[in-house]
Parts: sequence; structure tokens; C-alpha cells
Amino acid sequence: MRARDLFLLLSLLLLLAGAPGAVEPPEPLPTPADTTRLPAENLQATSRVPHPEGVPLDLAREAAWLTALGRLARQASPESPDSVLRVDAAHPRYELLGWLLESQMDVPSAPKGLVEVRLESPPLHSLGQSPTALGPPLKVDLDDDGENEEVTAGPDTCLRVHRGDRLIAQSAPLGFLEVRSLPGPRGLLEMVRLTRLLAVEAGEPDGAGWARLKVHLLHSEALGGRCAGRMEEIREIRLALTPPQSVPSIELAPPQDGKARVPLRGLVRAPQG
Repeated sequence: MRARDLFLLLSLLLLLAGAPGAVEPPEPLPTPADTTRLPAENLQATSRVPHPEGVPLDLAREAAWLTALGRLARQASPESPDSVLRVDAAHPRYELLGWLLESQMDVPSAPKGLVEVRLESPPLHSLGQSPTALGPPLKVDLDDDGENEEVTAGPDTCLRVHRGDRLIAQSAPLGFLEVRSLPGPRGLLEMVRLTRLLAVEAGEPDGAGWARLKVHLLHSEALGGRCAGRMEEIREIRLALTPPQSVPSIELAPPQDGKARVPLRGLVRAPQG
């Protein structure tokens, strides 16, 4: 075969390879662990759930919000199994929780007996960026040096202690999000459980290098689009005032009266980083 004929044959093969109908391997889906490949777009989810007579509107709306939040979490974690997704301190990207909780909510009008909630996430490229704070910081002297530290609660359910512009301590996540598919009488039911941090309410020194903080938590659960439970809780946390290069361990215990100091019983101990 002459060189010219060989060139024409190769050109024809290349043309056919790029023609419509040629099958190309799909681009792999980006995951939260690879944020550099995520598009600068927002995820959206809608949930429409029943609002039975006698059920307070805020509980029906909470169920719709949780259901939509679970759908957003599924979209943001395509690598997770279909049956269960849990974002907590053990998750490789636990900041996904705070990112989801910063989603914007819209409550459009719905037919009688229904409640609808629409959620829109922050831009995907913002996942893993510096977290915001829930409300103003708590200013309190935690080390008995006469100067106040600033304690902030983040949407990622972590507590952070600043001395001036320097971060001196950070807790492990205190909350979690769990989305689970359960068998029901008419197919699978989606269960969404969420523990989130509402505020840090008080703080005081607790021995050399330690501080005791009082936090306000909210536990809520939806099953099959209905509110299955909602409970607020006050917890005390003993936090090591150490540099945040490694996440310090924390201990949780429920105050007996919501105000007094109580012995720490180690109900929850986050692992060392």
C-alpha cells in the first residue's frame, strides 16, 4: 500500500471515530471528595408531604424539609450506597453536613392537605470552604487569663474557639445526618435523621487547658414524609484548649437541670484526629 493510500485510510478511520453515534466512555461522576471537578452549580430538591388534620404546620414543614434535605444529600454523595448515607464525624467529608444545612428554603403554596418545600444548595464549588457561624460568637474567658475568647457554633456542628484572629481549639462534629431506605407496606420508605447544633449558650474554665461549654442541640426525624420525632437538648462539653492541628477529643453529658455543672460521664467521645 502506497503512503498516500495509507494516509487516506487513516484519515477515514479518524473521521468515522468522531462521527455522530460513536460511543465514548462516560465521564465519571464527581464526588464530594474531589471538589476541584465539581461544577459551579447548585443542587435542588423538592419534597411534597401530607399535612394531616390535627398535625401542627411546623411539624409537617419540618418533615418536608428533612425529606428534601435527604434528597440533596443523596445528590451530593453519588458514591454512597442506595440504602444508607450517614454524614458524621467518621465521614471523610463531614463538612458536607454544614454545606447542606446552609441551603436556601422556599415554601410555595400547595394543595390543601399537603406541604411543599424546595431547597437549593450553595454552589458545589463552595463545599469545603471556610464555614460560617451560627449567630454572634460567645465571648467568655475560658483560661482565667483575664481576656475573653470567642466561641462560635458552625453549621457543620463544630465548636471553634478563637483568641483574637487565631483558632486555638475546635471540637469534632456534634451532629449528624442519616438517610436510610426502609421497607414499608407499599415499598421503600425514606428515613431522615438529623442532629444539628443550634447555639453555644455558656462557657467557663475547667482546669488547666480545658473549658466547659454548654450547647443547644436539636434532634429531628422524618419517616415516609411524616415527622417521627423532634427534641431539643442541652449538653455540656469538655473541650481541650489545644492547637487545632489535630481534632481534640470531646466528652458530652446531659446537665441534670439544664444549668448546673455535672460530672462528665463520657456518653460520647469523639476520636482523636
